[in-house]
Amino acid sequence: MHISLLAGKRKIVFTRDIAVGTRKITLWVDNTKNILGSFDWEDYTGAELGIYEKNCDVFKEDFDDREFLLLTGKLSVEFDDIELNIGRMIIDTTCKRDELLLEYDLKRWGESTFTRIFEGYLNQENYIYNPFTKNVQVEFAPKSDLLNKSACFISGVWNNLLGASYVWADNPIVHVQTLIEDIYKIIDPDIVVEFEQNWTYKVEIVPGPIIVEKDFTELYVRLRGLFTDIYGYPNTYITYMQVLKAIAFDLGCFTGLISQKIAVFKIYLDRTTTPQTVSTVDIIKDKYERKIVQNEIKLLTLYATDMVNATAGTPTGLEQDEITLNIYSGVYRISYLGDWYSVSYMKNPILSYLVNEEFKLSYWERYYLIPEISFKDESEFLGTTFTIFDDITIEGITYRVLELTRDYNNDKTSIVGRPI
Repeated sequence: MHISLLAGKRKIVFTRDIAVGTRKITLWVDNTKNILGSFDWEDYTGAELGIYEKNCDVFKEDFDDREFLLLTGKLSVEFDDIELNIGRMIIDTTCKRDELLLEYDLKRWGESTFTRIFEGYLNQENYIYNPFTKNVQVEFAPKSDLLNKSACFISGVWNNLLGASYVWADNPIVHVQTLIEDIYKIIDPDIVVEFEQNWTYKVEIVPGPIIVEKDFTELYVRLRGLFTDIYGYPNTYITYMQVLKAIAFDLGCFTGLISQKIAVFKIYLDRTTTPQTVSTVDIIKDKYERKIVQNEIKLLTLYATDMVNATAGTPTGLEQDEITLNIYSGVYRISYLGDWYSVSYMKNPILSYLVNEEFKLSYWERYYLIPEISFKDESEFLGTTFTIFDDITIEGITYRVLELTRDYNNDKTSIVGRPI
């Protein structure tokens, strides 16, 4: 069916059996921009519109541990557009491209219901349409970039995007987990954040001393301390994205959206979970490569808004040998008998209590100041049950995963990881 009049709202479903089960893709295309009237969603299958999906079962999740960018899930899709429908729908001026949504559901063999694997919006920078070959190539991802476009200050005034309970004049002490959730809700109010963090925070109250210890679920933070320097002026974190990244690194975590409504905030080092081992028979041997791709890091500097907070290693005078990472200083609080106290010491399952800055330095130097930081190994193996949150052991080497690609159509996973 060739659609001559593009105006309308169309829900297009593509269902297919693949290697791991039955896959269903739902595409929501709204061509009612600047058009008067009310429209209901019309249901179509891809075949009814002459649209046939291909190369659309490969998911990629990745992040850069040197830049500490947010984790992002992505899905690329290719269509044979026999009737020249989907290509015209997307490129037409009536298309609400910011709202063009793809949902990917999977029902593995032996299961009775579909599970939502991914949900993302059109990445307009990665859209290719060729009407002569009747081919459309698109990419879908969560709207993480909204945080990059959300300024912390406008004309010197704090831009409150977190909600009415965050009153700048009061400088409230706010719950860290709730704050992280509210930052993500700038992107989508329905986002759920999955947390995993295993540090313990301690204060010593004098006289006594009285020892108070709390875990991450009872950690609080001074609101203004996240956005200003010690003098009360806006700090170097210009956007909410930068604030979120700084909180994550400061608490030993990585964070990001793996789907439009699923965010993660998880510990990066010293995980208590057991590494997942890939069976030797599942390894695709000719896809395994050990690569030295980056220089070793000689100097690690932790920088707290307007000053150097701690350093480890040896300076060489060469920029490529150094890494500077942002942290916070003196902003975290825990409560005792109704009063707030500044966190003084931290520990985790591996490191004993240290003063805040010393602990963070000890935590991160065990990752960045080792020779293995130069390596990025690549491997491919059978199966799609691994995640980027797993440490994965292959032939006796355990990897911290930086990139993970799942190919559901061929039941394969490939990773790029650093040996740890």
